[in-house]
Amino acid sequence: MDGRDARQLTHDSQPYTSPNFSPDGRQIAFDTVDPGVGQSCQIFVMRSDGTDRIQLTSCEDVSAQATWSPDGKWMTYCVRRISEPWDSSRICLIEAMNPGTAQFMGKGVAANWIDAERFVVTHITWHSSLYSIHPLALIEDYEHRTWQFPLPDKRHILVGDMRKDRWGWWLKTVGSRGDPKILLPAERFAYAYPSVSLRYLLYLNEKNEAWRMALPDGRRERLPKILDGINPYAAEFQTSWDDEQVVFTKRRLDSRVVLVENLFK
Repeated sequence: MDGRDARQLTHDSQPYTSPNFSPDGRQIAFDTVDPGVGQSCQIFVMRSDGTDRIQLTSCEDVSAQATWSPDGKWMTYCVRRISEPWDSSRICLIEAMNPGTAQFMGKGVAANWIDAERFVVTHITWHSSLYSIHPLALIEDYEHRTWQFPLPDKRHILVGDMRKDRWGWWLKTVGSRGDPKILLPAERFAYAYPSVSLRYLLYLNEKNEAWRMALPDGRRERLPKILDGINPYAAEFQTSWDDEQVVFTKRRLDSRVVLVENLFK
């Protein structure tokens, strides 16, 4: 838990962002500027030891925030034209083993997989939507100014509420008419975002210390100091699907991708 197993995975001067594990933990997807295509940002995949880097996207757009489905068959990412503002980003769906032509799912800046068939798209306009892939369709638009993530136990929903009088992270019981339970009030965190497994809420507290909160019970655990100040909301760090490793970017004048093994054992 002290981060002494941290290992640097990238060693050049390129800026790296949005690292994310494959479900089997063998690969990491990330974004970086493609020097061969103007100022475009492209998605790459490499082995978790930093070798065998493969470029996944290649266009004159900005492509970012790649995530795998839990079964490893699909990937989502967001894309926009270089000349377009950030809120114009659209979510794309591709087959992980056969990227080919992407299917566009509408506007959004990130996607979180609920299971192998559904994922939540978060929007820069502070709301979220639930999509299915069989059939490819919008299932539900959630309440405005809330990000909602159905949890793996199928009995609870994690809610990031951005409304002025309710700012914070809440836990809602499926089918209940009662008030949701507050997990993390606004004054207790600087930035927060769910882990890829949706079993934890990753956050920086008011002192910029890195923590995670187990879902749905709310148990809190201090993360290694090496993660302090690294923003999960900005996709600067993310845990593996088994929640035993973490990958992060360390930004100064440039950034590196670093892997920490056996973090939670």
